[in-house]
Amino acid sequence: MALWGVWTYNAFSRASARVDAAWAQVENQLQRRADLLPNLVNVTQAYAQHEQSLVTTLNQAHASYLQARTLDEKVAATGQVNQAIAQFYNYATLHPELTSSRLFTNLQYEIAGTENRLAVERMRYNQAVQAYNQTIQVFPNSLVARVFHFQSRPFFKAMSLSSPTKPNQ
Repeated sequence: MALWGVWTYNAFSRASARVDAAWAQVENQLQRRADLLPNLVNVTQAYAQHEQSLVTTLNQAHASYLQARTLDEKVAATGQVNQAIAQFYNYATLHPELTSSRLFTNLQYEIAGTENRLAVERMRYNQAVQAYNQTIQVFPNSLVARVFHFQSRPFFKAMSLSSPTKPNQ
């Protein structure tokens, strides 16, 4: 019985570590997206010298993400990044000279690629969470999970450009 308990505890620990590693990959892609903001600033400055408020918004969102340390701060900063990107796209739709530029087109591809990577990492995270949650919820594993305080992890919900949601741990 003790051997089973040790094996089960170790299985939970490995599954929890996989969830943490998957979340780190999601964060890597969120960082990549935040790191694209200076490129948006450059494109905006090149085509819209008078649009200082958009440049300020993009710079603030980038700085906010870089300064975020806790998970909650990163979620809030990701919301700012999403809003800044959405504001940039809104601006771009009103200015055809910007949308026809090679810089803008390349940046759109870069952002789309990052969004695709983020979707893949979000999927992998959710798969790791599903496996972990199933492991700790089945009987008799649930007894060991309760004793050692292993709790279910929430899934990562899709992000729109205006409303991020992140798992609370």
